[in-house]
Amino acid sequence: MLTLAEDLVLLALDDHTGSVLPVDDLGYRHALAGAILMDLALRGRIDKNPEMLHVIDPTPTGEGMLNHWLEIIRSEPETLPTKVWVARLALDSEEIESAALARLVERGILAEEEKRILWVFEQRRYPMIDGREEMEVKRRILDVLMTEDAPRPADALLVGLVDDARLLPHLLSEAEARRCAPRVARVRNSEALGREVAEIIEHLRVEMLQALTVAPQ
Repeated sequence: MLTLAEDLVLLALDDHTGSVLPVDDLGYRHALAGAILMDLALRGRIDKNPEMLHVIDPTPTGEGMLNHWLEIIRSEPETLPTKVWVARLALDSEEIESAALARLVERGILAEEEKRILWVFEQRRYPMIDGREEMEVKRRILDVLMTEDAPRPADALLVGLVDDARLLPHLLSEAEARRCAPRVARVRNSEALGREVAEIIEHLRVEMLQALTVAPQ
């Protein structure tokens, strides 16, 4: 089973180019941050309290990327709100993405290629080696959205993260997305931590929009 962070990065890659799709930057960065916290919560390392974040079990998870952030949270002298940790991790979203890509390469799911542009700039790409994992992740999401069955917590959280990152249009047709919108809302409301992350991201969107629309003095 992949981590939620790996699932999210896998879905964000273009199948043909191996590069990250033109996703919503704010949503994607904060969804990666949320994925780390959700992965830790699902493994019983942090409390699922959506307001304040507590480490309840410092035992390593077996995943280096998660252990790194678990130790950082554990070593923080103060108990901080979840929204503070989402903001902190979002600042390191490139590190999270890189760690997830490296793990996907280790697992034999992606290859790593470097391409020179104009003989100067290097562009790193991650083409699929085995598309079965990506198909499995997509199947899990579609199974949740196309039925009314109660989803597993990990799948419900993944649907919320994909929605936060604005990746659903890359998985569904326009008509499917409209039809599934009520189901997406119900699923993401079923997990308290997922709701908290979504509210944080939406609050940031509103703040950014307000900043952009304020007329210069």
